[in-house]
Amino acid sequence: MKFRAVGDRVLVQPLPNDVQSPGGIFMPESAVPPQQYGKVICAGAGKLNPDGTREQPLVKEGDTVLYPVFTGQDIIIDGVAYIVFREHHLIGVVE
Repeated sequence: MKFRAVGDRVLVQPLPNDVQSPGGIFMPESAVPPQQYGKVICAGAGKLNPDGTREQPLVKEGDTVLYPVFTGQDIIIDGVAYIVFREHHLIGVVE
């Protein structure tokens, strides 16, 4: 199945949680805070303004983004979990 984001929507694949502390201690998943980073899989054409022009998306495929917990629409495509956001809900791009 293929997915194409429309408008100002962005498809993000959450990155896996780290289960090992910087000191090398393995932690149970219940002790790891929810991950808020993800990789942009695709972005729509951008927000449509009232005058008919489009704003270019600020994120692109491959960007690593920070997003708020409990925001976005969870979806599963071909058995892989993704989250769809409106671009303005994203917090920022991690470089």
